[in-house]
Order: sequence, then structure tokens, then C-alpha cells
Amino acid sequence: AQLDAAYEDETDRWLFTASWFYGTEDGDTTDNAILVSLRKDWLIPDSRWFFFALGTYEYDDFEAYQHRITGNAGVGYEFIKEDNIALRGLAGVGAQREFGSDNENITPEALLGAEFMWKPFAGQTLTASHYFYPELERFDEFRNRNLTKVEYTIDIDRDYGLSFKGGAINEYESQTDDDSFHNDFDYYAAIVY
Repeated sequence: AQLDAAYEDETDRWLFTASWFYGTEDGDTTDNAILVSLRKDWLIPDSRWFFFALGTYEYDDFEAYQHRITGNAGVGYEFIKEDNIALRGLAGVGAQREFGSDNENITPEALLGAEFMWKPFAGQTLTASHYFYPELERFDEFRNRNLTKVEYTIDIDRDYGLSFKGGAINEYESQTDDDSFHNDFDYYAAIVY
């Protein structure tokens, strides 16, 4: 299940996403995760530069943590800004905190991100994003997280706002507890209204 909402005018852009991934195999739960993010961009009229603040919440039954909260702020630049293609870059700093894990300390981290959108044909959209979160305290160990997302949307009925969406999201952590995987990969297909 996923809910996306966006708003943009000359000075503000809001982006909200909430996703729930649930899976079973042979009657056993194999995936139960929630990912919520809210980003506010402060746009500068007649400029490709913008400032942003980003907050995320994660819940996962199959990770070393049960809950994780992350907050970041920084600057962004729109390298390409056309109707059918866009490319943005983001750089900032922030912190994350896990609950229900061995490490419940606040961890400072940087953020480097890229967001891409392309409309190759009428009624079709490809979006991709990648966010890289290196830890600032243990930079010599190069501990980091990566979050990558790719989606392709095809309009079924534009008048009614009906479309088909397929996508994948992968979260990679360079160091995890002994019983956790480095990659958390989910894929999905959905009818969207």
C-alpha cells in the first residue's frame, strides 16, 4: 500500500510518501515494513537552487531496529528542469536514531542524493532516486546507508486518474547486526488512483 502527495508553487514544494510492505510465504510473514517521508523544499524564484528539510520514519519487523527516525536539511540544485525530464541533486547533513536495536544513540550523518524524472511517451513516467547517507562519527570505517527507488507509471485513464505503477526500492546498510541482511529489497506492482 502506498500514498503519495505533492504540492508545488513558485516558492514551496512539499513531497509526502507513505509505503507499507507486507509479504508472506507458506503462511509465515516474511516482510512487514513501513516507510514514511516528508520533504519541504524552499524554492528560490528564477533560480535552480533550493533549500530542503527531510524527515523519515521507518518501521521494520525484520531489521535489528524496530523503529528508525531520520532528519536532514541542506541545499539542492536542479540540473535539468523541463516538462518531460528533470534531474535534481541534494546535499545536506542530519542525524538518525534507531529504537529497539543495540545502538539507540543519535548518529550524525551526511546526505547526498539524486532524483530523476523522465516522460519518454505521453502518459508514461519513469522516476528514480538514490540517497547516500554516510555516518559522520565513524567516517574512517565508511559506515553508510543507501536508499534507491525506481518506478515506472503508465496512465490507464487520465480523466479518472487511473494508472499502473511498477517499482522497486532497495535499502543497503554497510554494517548490520549478525542476523540482518545488508540489503532490504522490495518490488511492487499496483493499480493507482
